[in-house]
Parts: sequence; C-alpha cells; structure tokens
Amino acid sequence: MSAGSLRSSPRRLFGVLALVSVFVVIWEWRLLAGAKVEPLSDVIAAPTARLPALKATSEPQSSEPFKPDPKCLAAGELLEFPKSSLENELERLGKITAQVMADVNATYWPTDGTLLGLMRNGRVSTDRDLDYQIHSTFDGCTMLLASLKVLFERRARIKSFKVVKVKLNGRKIGRYAMVRLFREHGTFDTGPDFNCVYMDDPVAPKFFTHRGILTEVPSSVYPLGWCLMYGEAVRCPNNGMAVLTSLKPRYDGCMVFPHCTGDPNFSSRKCLSPHPTFPAQRFVDSTRALARCGFTSLNQHFEVESSCKQLLHQTPKCELIDGSTICFLQKFDG
Repeated sequence: MSAGSLRSSPRRLFGVLALVSVFVVIWEWRLLAGAKVEPLSDVIAAPTARLPALKATSEPQSSEPFKPDPKCLAAGELLEFPKSSLENELERLGKITAQVMADVNATYWPTDGTLLGLMRNGRVSTDRDLDYQIHSTFDGCTMLLASLKVLFERRARIKSFKVVKVKLNGRKIGRYAMVRLFREHGTFDTGPDFNCVYMDDPVAPKFFTHRGILTEVPSSVYPLGWCLMYGEAVRCPNNGMAVLTSLKPRYDGCMVFPHCTGDPNFSSRKCLSPHPTFPAQRFVDSTRALARCGFTSLNQHFEVESSCKQLLHQTPKCELIDGSTICFLQKFDG
C-alpha cells in the first residue's frame, strides 16, 4: 500500500462515520416526532377537561364548556356598593392568582368564603383572604404547591409562604399552601390559600376538610361551572352549596344573607356584612340574576333552605362600626 493510500484512509473512515451519524440523527428525530410528550404541568394539574366522566354529573364533560357572558347582567341587577380597602386588596390578589395558575396550567376553583361571596354577588366582600382548591395528586401536591412561591414572587412582594403537610398511610403528603403578600390596600397583609384536591382516582377525587378529614369532593361539583368574579367568568363548582355543605358546621343555615357562625339566627362582629342598608329582597334578586345568566349562585339554595324565607321578612339591624354603617339580619352576638 502506498503512502498516499495510508494518508487517505483516515479521511475516508471519518467520512463514513460522519455519514452514519447523519442517518442516526435523522432516524432518532423521526422516532421522536411521532412520540406523544405529556407536559409536566398537565400531569400535576390534572385539567378537568381531560378527566373521564365523573359520577352524578348533570351534563357531559366538554373540552369547550359553556361560558356565560358577564354582559348578560344589566346595570343594577347585582348589589352595588363601594368596595372596602380590604375588598380592593382581595380583587388585586385574585388577578395575581389567576396569572400564577395560568403559569402552571392548573385546574383550580374557589371555595369557602371566596366561593360564598361569588355566589352571592360576584364579589368577595365578606372574607379576609382568598380560598382555592387546586387539582393535583398525592405524590404531586407538595411539588405543585412549592412551585407557586417563585411565581408569586415575580408579581408581588411575599411576606410569608408555607406548605403544610399531613401524614397519610405512613408518609407525608402536601395538604395546602398559605401565601401572604405585602398589601397595597387595607390594614393587614393577606393572600390566597390553596388546598389540594387529589385526582389519583378521577372518579372520586378527595380533599382534606378544615378538620383534617380526607373526604370525597361532592360529585355535583363536576363538570365545573362558572362564577362571576369582578366582571370576569372564572371556573367554579357546578354546585357551590354542595362544597359548602361538605364543610359543615362552618356553613349552615341561610347563606344568601351574610353570616358566618354556623347559626342562621346569629352573626358576630368578626364577620358582619359590610353591605350598606339594603332590603333583604335585593340579596335574593342579586343571586337570582347570577343564576339567570348561567353563573353558579345561591338561587336554588334560597328555594330549599327554610330559614332563608324566614329572614327575608325581617328588618335589617344596623350599627356604626369603625366609622361605617354595618347592617345584618341575624341577632347580633358580638
């Protein structure tokens, strides 16, 4: 073999190897192109639209569910009164929360006093924070909740952030997160709370109640409906009162008229309604207007809760508290 042939052999070998590498890359690319990749956020958030049909649903699941139009509500149909500084803060926090939830592609919905306010009047005017349920899994809840901190930090100044865990079958799992942001309105710092709904069994999702009891989500929550929240349609339990009923005794009696003691005959100073003087019928008209336009409301609750009609004919009692006139229907037990 000549010296020229020896010198050319490495070049030929390099050329063959390069050609083989090209074919391997093309082959791998074609395999990957046909693969289905599940986004991480889809797995931990478990969007409702991808779940199988849940039991006792009143309508089929749909990837494009009916979305009511807030413009359906005529001016004056809902109770209109000035927002307190706290309510202005909660409205701000609700917008920040919606942005964060979009970042993680989460399925989430209001609960507790947040849900109650939206079903009354499309506002959170009788609560001190925001409460949400967020879809996850037993294994994924801690990671999902922990990921929220940096996302809130991008949009606001965080005062505190805490993920609370609970022991279940010998292991610790995430239960809920408390986010507290430095305020722009009001007199104290508040924020949203997120409680995990475990979708490991999508036919029977579960959550922890205030008392730490693992409970099935009421089947009539799904498919999710819509609530009005400061002029925007947001995802919401289809049957909101089923959620509040599962949290008894916190929510008992007539929920149309503000109270939070679990007793329809009494109210307390810490949760009095900040509503100015309104005839009781206006509360009923407001929640019926929400129902007429397709939003989750307290309309059906008014019809079936006997104490509602009893309170409807009572004269509101008013007091001057912190410079504002506060009115309520229940006996005042301060």
